[in-house]
Amino acid sequence: MSRYSPIVLNNLKEEFIQPLQHATRPDKATPNKGEILYRVGVDEIIFNYNNAHDIQKKYGMAYDFYDVNGYAFEMKYFELGISFFFHQADFERKIFSARIWKEFDAFQKISERISSGIRPFLILHDVFVSEMREEEIMKSYDETYFVNYGFFRYHFIPDENSSEELFPIESIALVGDGF
Repeated sequence: MSRYSPIVLNNLKEEFIQPLQHATRPDKATPNKGEILYRVGVDEIIFNYNNAHDIQKKYGMAYDFYDVNGYAFEMKYFELGISFFFHQADFERKIFSARIWKEFDAFQKISERISSGIRPFLILHDVFVSEMREEEIMKSYDETYFVNYGFFRYHFIPDENSSEELFPIESIALVGDGF
């Protein structure tokens, strides 16, 4: 059973105000604003290098904080359409994953690139065709379902009135190395 719960009345947001010492910058290119760089990061954030302080400094304090199964914390910026995740046990709070929704520019770019035009939005069928294979559908921590293609996890909410392949993709998780 998964546990996904909001965190309220804690002081973690205030702890992020203090910068932490960064490890040596990886020899990877940095993704541009609104861009996804495969296996590296998104929107100028490098996975396993940038931390929660960097996220808060870049996007501000207007996020909600969630506990994901006692394993990770999620910094969810609803209005921007992006979330960032770090392990609870990681003192450095390095970002290992992000999740983007339709409001975020990079989601639209992916949608435009792989959409078949069957619907005016990205659907599960488009993902299967683009990735050239179907993957097993799994349940996520937040009661959505997803198909896992390594760096990309396509999340959707099943609709009993539609066939499986027509389920709209509601978000895309980007999972860095070390997840």
